Amino acid sequence: MRQIVGLECDMGEGEVTLSQTRLTNEIIEAYPRKIVRHDSPLPPILTVSPFEEGAVMDATPFRSVIGSLAYLVSGSWPDLAFAVNYLARHSMAPTATHWTILDHLVGYLLKTRGHGITLRPRNCSLNRWRDAGWGGEMEQSQSGFILKLGEAPILWGLKWQTVVAISTCAAEYIALSDSTQHLVQAVNKLTKLAQDFKKMIFCDNQAAVQVSIDNLSCKCM
Repeated sequence: MRQIVGLECDMGEGEVTLSQTRLTNEIIEAYPRKIVRHDSPLPPILTVSPFEEGAVMDATPFRSVIGSLAYLVSGSWPDLAFAVNYLARHSMAPTATHWTILDHLVGYLLKTRGHGITLRPRNCSLNRWRDAGWGGEMEQSQSGFILKLGEAPILWGLKWQTVVAISTCAAEYIALSDSTQHLVQAVNKLTKLAQDFKKMIFCDNQAAVQVSIDNLSCKCM
């Protein structure tokens, strides 16, 4: 077992596993509230208004936990990205509702703390999944993505879109454009590892796919 900037690196036969078990255990042990195991980072139904009102609770321990979770996201926990991003937006004035969501997230850590990312020297294809959530009238649209080398995620992220999207199709198309740029950059950086990569971008919005294929469809956006 070796450590690289806080990441535990386990060199096995023909594979490498990256994890952050030590930091995960520290977060769980220091968490100031009761923890119950959960199977997902967020509750199945998340119904919290952007303008959630309620008594503001102590923000200092809330921000401390969010900061540690953000480091997990940057290292080996892509499945925490959306939840941590959402809670970080409320870290200045968390209510009881936000603490309950954080309880759920830490419970997911407890259930999965031994997990990691395993890279194997086979099936060296680059597959990128991306999605977007249209912000509507209240918020900017969001883009999220994950890039996998074979079966292992190697790059992921979540951000607000800088361009105002006037429809779901437009938000998805912007995310698709960003994904293409990131995929090209990844291929350029990984060309030293292999002669060629099979590349694929997955999109779940048929309108955005059509626009990407047929430039004339842009007039309908």
